[in-house]
Amino acid sequence: MKKKQKKSKQDCLIGRFFHSIDAGGNLCWQGEVIGRVSEEHYLVQLFDTAMGEPSVQRIIALSEMSPWLFYSNADEMNHSYEHGTASRVRKETPEEIRDY
Repeated sequence: MKKKQKKSKQDCLIGRFFHSIDAGGNLCWQGEVIGRVSEEHYLVQLFDTAMGEPSVQRIIALSEMSPWLFYSNADEMNHSYEHGTASRVRKETPEEIRDY
């Protein structure tokens, strides 16, 4: 008799790059979601904003991540910071950015 293997559910956030946005609508961090530590918490790798190198890792509640901007890869994240939605977040108010 074959043992049934439990199918692992792929987590859609792990491996995503991001810019975090605080309650005031400001960009705070850039990084990558690297793991899930519980139903409600993720481990993220933060990157130094000046050099783009990994800095520290933090555990973040899923509820804090809902306003964040997520990307498929680092190139998309960097492009957004320079020319896309993240660049507009840096320059505009939270009310203006909601329509993007």
